[in-house]
Order: sequence, then structure tokens, then C-alpha cells
Amino acid sequence: MRKLLTFILLTLSFLLFSVNTAKAEEEILILFDASTSMMYEIDNQPKYILMVDVIKKILSRTDSSKKIGLRIIGIPLNPSMVSYIFSPQKMCRATELLNPIKSNNIDNIIVNLDSIFPLGLSPMTYSLATAITSDFSISANPKHIILITDGEEGCDQDPCQFIKEITSVRKDIKIDVIAINVTEDKAIHQLKCLAQYTGGEVKNANNPDQMDFAFLSVLSKFSSYSKFSQYTPSQRNIINYKNYMFETDK
Repeated sequence: MRKLLTFILLTLSFLLFSVNTAKAEEEILILFDASTSMMYEIDNQPKYILMVDVIKKILSRTDSSKKIGLRIIGIPLNPSMVSYIFSPQKMCRATELLNPIKSNNIDNIIVNLDSIFPLGLSPMTYSLATAITSDFSISANPKHIILITDGEEGCDQDPCQFIKEITSVRKDIKIDVIAINVTEDKAIHQLKCLAQYTGGEVKNANNPDQMDFAFLSVLSKFSSYSKFSQYTPSQRNIINYKNYMFETDK
């Protein structure tokens, strides 16, 4: 009887260890909308700058062993941006994986966040499709997308219809959405649909504190987080977008 009890306890311990190991293998992709509207301001700061600082702060306190990557909807700040500006067709295929999903990747992601310069359309559906088919491993590990955006699909596609189709054959994808100052009904519908069909949530973020809470709450579902690390946002030159291109009251 004692041997049987010992065997049962050892088996349970193994199963618990296996569950924890599986959870640690969660694959996380930050999908950051780098379209033009992310240059619009909240409290006299571009939305993308506020969100980048939030991500840096929270990632710097996150367990570095977690598998995490960064893709942008748009293109990074480099000379190739010029060819995209004058080509709507290219803009509707503009997405780039800045950091492939892997462990010990947080420092690299923090560096590459500074290459984000929002400019162009928002090919949300194309970016999601590319991420789901290309960025994750072929393992059975859960796949988690944190979509950070301030609006709707910017090209002639329907992200809601896409996610309905993909989730009919894929059950391993979850999409949590951080919706930055989203007020348009069409955009709200699209983002809620992405979350609903994948078992995720939509977190509304209309100011820096809400951005902080939203990103932390979705990341902490799958990642250890320590309150003892420190992070100080770096100083940078910020282009005033309204003077740079055109006036907007959004």
C-alpha cells in the first residue's frame, strides 16, 4: 500500500511538472501596428511612443526565458520606407518580423522597438495571416498574439472573416487586443471579433496608465513578472507629426 501511494505521488508530481513545462513553452508574439495614425497624440505625445515605453518597461521586468517575438504592421525605419510610401500595393503587404520568437529575446526586442516609425496603411489581416503561418513553431504549444492597434483594417480585407476561417482549423491561436483610443464602430467590431473567436480579450487603453495596465494584464497571463526590476525610458528626439505631414484633429 505504501509503495502504491509513493507511486501515485511520484506520478502526480511528474504530471504537474509536465503541465508547468508546457505552460513555459507558450509562444508570444507582439504584433505592433505601425501605421500612420499611431503618430497621433495623446497628452501631447505620439501614441506609438507612449506604447513603446510601456512595452519596454514591462518587458524589462519579465522572465527572459519566455519565448517572445516582435512583428510590426508596417515597415521599420530604414531607406526602404521611401519605396513603400508611393506604392499602395506595397503598403498593403507591409509587415516585418523584427524579432523571431525565442527565449532570451527581451533585450533584442527592446532595442528594435526604437526602429518603429509609424507611416502608411494598416494591413492587419495580411499581417495576422503572415504571423500565424510563419512566425510560430509547428509544435502543439499554445500561440499567443498581443495585437496593439488604434483602429481597423487599412486595406481591402476583413480580419474578422479571416480569423473565423483560420480558427475553424486552428485551435492553438489566442489573440488579445490592446485597443488604443479606438472609437469607430467598425474598428471595435473587428477587434472584438479577433478576440472572441480565439478566446482572447480586448483591453481598451485611452491613456498611458491604461496602456500600462492593458499590456501587463495580457502579458502576465503567460509570463512571470517581477516588480523589483527598474526601467527608465530613454530620451529621444520625437518628430511632431502634425508639423511633419498634415494637421489632424483625431
